Amino acid sequence: QANDGLRSTMSRSKIARGLCFDPRVRLIIVDIFDTLIFRRAICERRRHNMVAQIAITDPRVSHCRPEAICRARKVAQDIAYRELEISQRRGEVRLEDVIRLQIALLGLPEGLSPIFLAAEVAVEKRVLLPNAALICQIGVWRRSGFRVVGLSDTGLSRSDLLSVIDDVAGH
Repeated sequence: QANDGLRSTMSRSKIARGLCFDPRVRLIIVDIFDTLIFRRAICERRRHNMVAQIAITDPRVSHCRPEAICRARKVAQDIAYRELEISQRRGEVRLEDVIRLQIALLGLPEGLSPIFLAAEVAVEKRVLLPNAALICQIGVWRRSGFRVVGLSDTGLSRSDLLSVIDDVAGH
């Protein structure tokens, strides 16, 4: 089954390269997560625990147990996605909203959001790997005059996403 995924990726890559020779194509859109950068095989629960371990290094959070932080993160995320579904509004759940809910569930001051957000971004940078072949190909496309746009449906803000890309992919 892993070979099917590799074959599928190779097929998509071949199609993408072929489209670049079509004179009508001037814009290339690249999905960021799982295309430009890959997530190591680390489950969400473990990543949340890594975030908690970083967060508790701050004296204002050190009294919280990592398990409680992880549980609050899971509940906050579930609430945020359920609220989006019920409201039927368009868009994505923002990480800042999840963190705000998490902090409220932990009974911490809202002013601690930057600590948790920084921990989330630090963990993303630690668990992501660059797709070197695609990054190289994007360079070729850009030098050939194509406009390349990255697209992501993550909850990260634009500035946090750019920071992750810069650290992981080098651009």
